[in-house]
Parts: sequence; structure tokens; C-alpha cells
Amino acid sequence: MNYLIRFFRFIKNNFGKIFLTLIFFVVFAVVLFPLGDLSDFVSSKVSTLTGNQIYIQFDKLHINPLSPSIGMDNVLLETKTIENLTITHLSASPSILALISKKPGGQVTAEGILSGNAVIKINPSNAKNKADNPKSNVEISLDKISLKDLRHTLDLSLPLSGRLKLNAQALVDLTFAEQPDGDLIATIQILNWPVEILICQTWEV
Repeated sequence: MNYLIRFFRFIKNNFGKIFLTLIFFVVFAVVLFPLGDLSDFVSSKVSTLTGNQIYIQFDKLHINPLSPSIGMDNVLLETKTIENLTITHLSASPSILALISKKPGGQVTAEGILSGNAVIKINPSNAKNKADNPKSNVEISLDKISLKDLRHTLDLSLPLSGRLKLNAQALVDLTFAEQPDGDLIATIQILNWPVEILICQTWEV
């Protein structure tokens, strides 16, 4: 019993030193850890878990334990419907309150995607679906998205060009058991859509 009392007394008297030691350990572990070597490992795991449906590659990985947040530089994403989608910087930060309540929540930011930027925010909601599962508030913001890059990425035949700005907010059931309910506002700037007029001539015999 005396050893236990001495142990807690030691922690109380040296709490500041122990706390600083843990902080320095975490910081140096993150700084010295070869995060750049995780690219191939993450790519392999994502490909395996998705049945070779999603391929992702990046140059550098950044982890901030104080935020907490994780970031990737020069991301390349490919799926069966998306080809050579590049993102200059991709970052994700979970919501602490959402983690405490064991609900999905956080923010994903993509800089340099389709020559523009994208932000997705997910926050827990008190609303529930018919199966009594919680819904989430989802906000999507797109700015300066190139329609030409979007056309090439999705391999669309429409000769579109211009800039897209979109803001959407919806109450979403993440299990997709119900259709989302929300509002969407989209603005297209400098839309170029060549229209070919086909002239048909009928000959009577």
C-alpha cells in the first residue's frame, strides 16, 4: 500500500515533467517517423479493401496530433469511372465532439481538385431515419471547378468548358436507406457549349 501511495505522490509532484515528456515523445515520433514511405502501403491497403476498385497515390503525408488532422500532397485518385483525378493537397480533420458521441463528423478539404477547391463538412444531427438510425448534416462547397477538367476526368462526350461554383446542404442518411433531403445552389460562370446545327433537306421524287 505504501508503494502505491508513493507512486501517486511521485506522479503528483512530477506531473509537469511527465506531461512535457509525453508531449515531446509524440512530437518527435511524428517528426522522425518516415511518413513519406507510407504512400505505397496506403495505396496497397485501399486497393485491397475496395477490391481493386479505388487506387490512390500521394507524395507526402502530414499528421498534426494537436488538431488532430491528416494531410496528403499531390494525390492521384483513380476508379472505374474516374481517371487521373489529381489533388494538390487533401486534408481531413475529424470532429472531436462527433468522436465523443460516436457519430460520424468532420471536414475534408481538397485544394487543386479540377483546378478548383472543394470542402465537405459532416456534422451529427438529431434527426433519425425510419430504422431509428441517426442522420447527418452534410455541406458541400465547390469553387472554381473547371468543367473542361471534369469532362476529361469523367470521360464525358459533352464539349463543356467554364467554371462551376456549387453550394449544397442536405440531411443525409449515411446508410443510404433513405433519399437525402436538402438544398443545392449551382452557378456556372463563362459556360462554353458549342452547338452544332444539323440542317436536313428533304428531296421529293
